[in-house]
Amino acid sequence: MNFLAPDFRIRFGNDPDRAADTDTVHGPQGLVDLVTDFRAATPGLRYAVDGTTLVDPGLGRVSSCW
Repeated sequence: MNFLAPDFRIRFGNDPDRAADTDTVHGPQGLVDLVTDFRAATPGLRYAVDGTTLVDPGLGRVSSCW
Protein backbone atom coordinates (compact mmCIF):
# COMPACT_ATOMS: atom_id res chain seq x y z
CA MET A 1 0.00 0.00 0.00
CA ASN A 2 1.39 3.41 -0.97
CA PHE A 3 0.90 6.39 1.27
CA LEU A 4 1.66 8.87 -1.52
CA ALA A 5 0.68 8.96 -5.16
CA PRO A 6 3.51 8.35 -7.65
CA ASP A 7 3.18 11.94 -8.91
CA PHE A 8 3.06 13.45 -5.39
CA ARG A 9 4.60 16.94 -5.11
CA ILE A 10 5.15 19.12 -2.09
CA ARG A 11 5.66 22.85 -1.81
CA PHE A 12 7.16 24.34 1.32
CA GLY A 13 6.86 27.96 2.38
CA ASN A 14 10.64 28.19 2.52
CA ASP A 15 13.16 30.91 2.53
CA PRO A 16 13.78 31.51 -1.19
CA ASP A 17 17.37 30.37 -0.72
CA ARG A 18 16.15 26.87 0.28
CA ALA A 19 13.19 26.54 -2.09
CA ALA A 20 15.24 24.77 -4.73
CA ASP A 21 16.11 22.05 -2.19
CA THR A 22 12.55 21.16 -1.24
CA ASP A 23 10.26 22.31 -4.03
CA THR A 24 11.77 19.70 -6.33
CA VAL A 25 10.55 16.87 -4.06
CA HIS A 26 8.10 14.61 -5.84
CA GLY A 27 6.96 11.03 -5.57
CA PRO A 28 7.23 8.72 -2.57
CA GLN A 29 10.99 8.19 -2.93
CA GLY A 30 11.62 11.93 -3.07
CA LEU A 31 9.89 12.37 0.28
CA VAL A 32 11.75 9.41 1.76
CA ASP A 33 15.04 10.95 0.63
CA LEU A 34 14.11 14.37 2.07
CA VAL A 35 13.18 12.90 5.47
CA THR A 36 16.26 10.65 5.53
CA ASP A 37 18.57 13.57 4.78
CA PHE A 38 16.85 15.79 7.36
CA ARG A 39 17.05 13.14 10.08
CA ALA A 40 20.74 12.56 9.34
CA ALA A 41 21.39 16.31 9.63
CA THR A 42 19.40 16.68 12.88
CA PRO A 43 19.99 13.59 15.03
CA GLY A 44 17.96 13.45 18.21
CA LEU A 45 15.45 16.09 17.10
CA ARG A 46 11.97 15.33 18.44
CA TYR A 47 8.59 16.95 17.81
CA ALA A 48 5.60 17.14 20.12
CA VAL A 49 2.08 18.42 19.69
CA ASP A 50 1.61 21.81 21.37
CA GLY A 51 -1.92 22.35 22.63
CA THR A 52 -5.09 20.71 21.39
CA THR A 53 -5.30 19.06 18.00
CA LEU A 54 -8.17 20.34 15.87
CA VAL A 55 -10.15 17.76 13.92
CA ASP A 56 -12.76 18.37 11.22
CA PRO A 57 -14.25 14.93 10.56
CA GLY A 58 -16.49 16.31 7.82
CA LEU A 59 -13.50 17.44 5.79
CA GLY A 60 -11.20 14.69 7.02
CA ARG A 61 -8.59 17.22 8.16
CA VAL A 62 -6.44 17.51 11.25
CA SER A 63 -4.38 20.47 12.39
CA SER A 64 -1.97 20.98 15.27
CA CYS A 65 0.99 23.08 16.29
CA TRP A 66 4.33 21.36 16.79
